Order: sequence, then C-alpha cells, then structure tokens
Amino acid sequence: MTALTVAAETTTAVLTGLFFTFSAVVMPALAKRPPAEAADTMRQLNRTIVNPLFLLAFLGAPITAAAVAVVGEFALLPTIAAVLVVGGMLAVTAMVNVPMNNALEASDPATTAGQELWSGYLRRWTAWNHLRTVACLGATVLYAMA
Repeated sequence: MTALTVAAETTTAVLTGLFFTFSAVVMPALAKRPPAEAADTMRQLNRTIVNPLFLLAFLGAPITAAAVAVVGEFALLPTIAAVLVVGGMLAVTAMVNVPMNNALEASDPATTAGQELWSGYLRRWTAWNHLRTVACLGATVLYAMA
C-alpha cells in the first residue's frame, strides 16, 4: 500500500507542477503574444505534450488514485484524493480541455475566426486549468496526510 500511495502522490504532484506552470507561466506568456502566434504555439504544445513521460503521469495518477482508494478500502483521505484526481483532473481534461485543444487544432490561427477562437480559448482553457491545478494539489496534500 505504501508504494502504491507514493506512486499516486508522485504522479499527482508532477501533474500539479505541470498544470501550475501552464497557469502561472505558459498561458500568461501566450496572452502577451499576437493571437495567431500564440494559437500556433499552443497547437504545437498540445502536439508535443502527448509523449511517454507525460502519459506516465497523466494516466498513472488516476489509475494509482483509484487503486489506492480500493486497496485502502475507501479510507476517507485517499478516496477524496481519488475523486479529485479522477473528477477534477481526468474528467475536466477529457470533457473540456481536450475538446478545446481539438477545436484549436482544427482552426486556422491566421484567420479572423481562428484569432477569435483563440481569444475565448485562452480565457476558458486557463480557467479550467486552474481547476485541474487545485484538484491535483488538493489530492497531493491528502496523500501526504494519509
């Protein structure tokens, strides 16, 4: 159980740092760039992030979170952590961020429509990313407390 909890805590902490970096650094920097350039850069980031190291943390966090909750017979803190990871990170990513990324990928940042899409995307994507950051941070703290 200890090794599983450490794996859950570690993968979730990695995601906390990643999401925090996007919220605190990447998205504010992109907001200062011309819309077409910023959208194109975000499209490249979205393509690049899907790699084995990212997927290890991104898929490892919810899998180990669920396993810790089940193996721990649904003890309170690990179960809340699992809900935060699966609901606040995985579900938000799948239901909000990925569809937004797909729409951005399908757009042409050089057009007026593409630039308008970027403007809404920047605000909305960042807000939902803040939620993912807080959910992962909360889960990481709960694992430490458990």
